[in-house]
Amino acid sequence: MYIPINLSSISYHYHSNYDDFAWMQRYGDPGFKNHVAIGQYLAVLAYRLSTESLLPYNATAFSEAMYQYFADLQVVAGLALTNGSLDLHPLQDAIEKFDKSADELTRLTKLAIKLNDGHLKTVINHKLRDFERGFTSQGGFPGREFYKHRRFFLQYLQYLS
Repeated sequence: MYIPINLSSISYHYHSNYDDFAWMQRYGDPGFKNHVAIGQYLAVLAYRLSTESLLPYNATAFSEAMYQYFADLQVVAGLALTNGSLDLHPLQDAIEKFDKSADELTRLTKLAIKLNDGHLKTVINHKLRDFERGFTSQGGFPGREFYKHRRFFLQYLQYLS
């Protein structure tokens, strides 16, 4: 489920001591329409996650993102790649291996749907669960222990720069 939301059009202040119900009621979300919409969206998302026989997860989207990040890395590391002081072949090989696995998982997912195979769906759901868990850090990150998920921690690092 994809809901296109343009957060750049939302005007809001930075966190302050004035973040309270009165401010939200007067300025942030008069009538609490955005709060209601987000609550409804989360309810539909929770319903979908609890009733689907297969998790709605696209592993191949991660492959596409990895290839894009790799291309960006090659641009940033240009000189180091040119003079041979940096070798990105192991990373490229790992991305290609991941891409093949993601394609295989997508193929198996389509097969499980076609055959309506409950056992195969369970295996796929467990693989997807474990895949997502692979992005978490048990103890969090140094100085920011509440960040457990690597993807969101990377967003935090971009926020700092």
